[in-house]
Amino acid sequence: MSTVRQKIAAQLRGLGVGYLPRHIVQPQLDDGTLVNLPLVDGRIVEPMYAVWKKGNKGRALRWFVVALQAAAGRYLDGNHRRH
Repeated sequence: MSTVRQKIAAQLRGLGVGYLPRHIVQPQLDDGTLVNLPLVDGRIVEPMYAVWKKGNKGRALRWFVVALQAAAGRYLDGNHRRH
């Protein structure tokens, strides 16, 4: 999906599940058109992937990848390591 609004529209049509900003979908959660599915132990139990267009080698992407790797390292160094 190109935008969060398109993702919401697809999920409202029953075309999938996914993470959405609560502050944007709160009305749909309140009226029951969308349902919140709690995570096990509040953690994501499936792998997540960051993807980008092949060949993109810009500085912003390099910064993002380094920042994401650092955040993942801090997370895994805590008590959240999967066994």
